[in-house]
Amino acid sequence: MVIFILVFLAIAFAMIPYLTPPYIQFGIRLPQSLVDSEGVIDIRRKYRNYSVLLSAIIIALFVILLPYVAVVMISTVPLLVVLAVFFLYYWFHRKVADLKRSVQDEHQYPAASTAVIGDIQENVNRLWLLVPWFEILIFFAVGILYYPSIPQTFPTHFTVSGTPDQYATKSVLSVFGILFFAGVPVAVLIETISVLSLRVAPFQNSRSPRKTAKQMAAFNSIIFYALLGILLVIELSLFLSISVTWGMLPSSYGFVSILPVIFVLPFILAISFKTGQTGWKLFPQAIETPSEKSSPDDDRFWKAGVLYYNREDRSLIVPKRFGVGYTFNFAHPVSWVVLALPLIVFAIVFLMVSKVV
Repeated sequence: MVIFILVFLAIAFAMIPYLTPPYIQFGIRLPQSLVDSEGVIDIRRKYRNYSVLLSAIIIALFVILLPYVAVVMISTVPLLVVLAVFFLYYWFHRKVADLKRSVQDEHQYPAASTAVIGDIQENVNRLWLLVPWFEILIFFAVGILYYPSIPQTFPTHFTVSGTPDQYATKSVLSVFGILFFAGVPVAVLIETISVLSLRVAPFQNSRSPRKTAKQMAAFNSIIFYALLGILLVIELSLFLSISVTWGMLPSSYGFVSILPVIFVLPFILAISFKTGQTGWKLFPQAIETPSEKSSPDDDRFWKAGVLYYNREDRSLIVPKRFGVGYTFNFAHPVSWVVLALPLIVFAIVFLMVSKVV
C-alpha cells in the first residue's frame, strides 16, 4: 500500500507543471513572451524526467530496504519523497526566475474586447456540508451499540503482523477518542476550507479576465464537493481503524483502514487533470479575445513560489502556484486562526467530553 501511495506521489509531482496555468510555472508569473516558449517547455520536460527518476530511486530503495527498516521509518517514506521533490522543484523555480529576468519588460497595451463567455456563478448546494456529520453520527451510533461487546482492556495499536503492542482500559474517552479528537476537528477544518474556497479569486490574468473568472468559479465548485468527498473518506478510514481496536474487525484486517484513501487517490488525480489548477482547462469553447496587456508582477509576494505573504491582499486563501488547490495568505491574521482550528476544536471537545464523562 505504501508503494501505491509512492507511485501516486511520483505521478502527481511529475505532472504538476502541466496542471498549473501556462502563465504560472514553478511559482513564477511568466511574461507573455515566455508562455509556452521553448525555454519553459524544456524546463518542464527536465523537471518531469528528473522527478520521475528521483521518485523511482526512492521507491527502489524502499523496496530493497523494506525487510530491514522499522515500521515507523516506513511511514516516513512518503514524506521523504515530498521533501526530495520539493528541493528539485526549488532548483527549477530558480531556473524559471533566472529565465524571466533575462527577458526585457513587456510593453503595456489596452485590454482587448471580450466575446460571449456565459454566466459566472457559484453552483453548489451547501446542504452537502451536513453529510460528513451524518457519517460521524452513524459511526458514533455503531460504537454505542457495540460498546458492551468491547472488552475492559482492548488493544489500541498493532504491529505490521497484526500483533497488539499497546492497550487501553475501556472508557468513553478511550473508545471514542479518535472520533472525538480527530474526526470532529478534521471535519471542522476541511469544511471551513471548502466554504472559504467558494470565494477564492483566480490568478490575476489581464489577458482574459472574464474567462479566467468563469473557470475559477467552476473550479471552486468542483473543489467544494471534492473536499467533502475527501472528508468522507478520511472519516471512514478513521472508523475502520478504530473498528479493529474495538474488535469489530480482526487485527489482521488493519490494512483496510488505508484502503479508502488509496481508492480515492486516482480520482483526485483524474479531477486535477480534468480541471487543471484554477480550472484553466475548463470551458475551452468559451471565447475571449486575448489582450496584450501584461498582468502585474506579484512574484515578490510568493516565497520560493509556494508561500504567499501579502499584507496588501485581504484574501484569506489563494490558488497555489505549484500544485492544485489553495494555500493561505500567511500575512492575514485569520489564516493562523483557521490553521489552529483543529487544536481549538480539540480543546473545546475535550472540555465538553470531560464534563459529560
